[in-house]
Amino acid sequence: TECPVERSSSSKTQRDHYSGKHKQHSNNFQVACRLSDGLIVWCPQWGVPGSAHDAACCALAGLQDIVLPGEYGLADSGYQGLPFLIIPYKKSKDHPRTQAQKDFNHAHSSVREIIEHVNARIKTFNC
Repeated sequence: TECPVERSSSSKTQRDHYSGKHKQHSNNFQVACRLSDGLIVWCPQWGVPGSAHDAACCALAGLQDIVLPGEYGLADSGYQGLPFLIIPYKKSKDHPRTQAQKDFNHAHSSVREIIEHVNARIKTFNC
């Protein structure tokens, strides 16, 4: 989740922390929670500059170090390419999603809703 930071006077720091997605200067924090009760089980104490891609933030923060062999996490499509995370199926012009893939994506987003609520609670406390 991205949390706003004050704009720096250094142009390099401004570039690093500017998130084009959110149109603000921010830090990107990675958060993992248990699906059973929404309890946060992992959140590094530091954020990554907001200009960094989600998958890069995840790798820098070390989530892969706490996922046990044979375990998987759920994530949005910003984490494409990380083998321990399950992301939704993407559609393309040449390859529309099948009904089974659409059903999977619906179930996936229903479960991921838990972490979105956790992120909302974090932001309520101004990160």
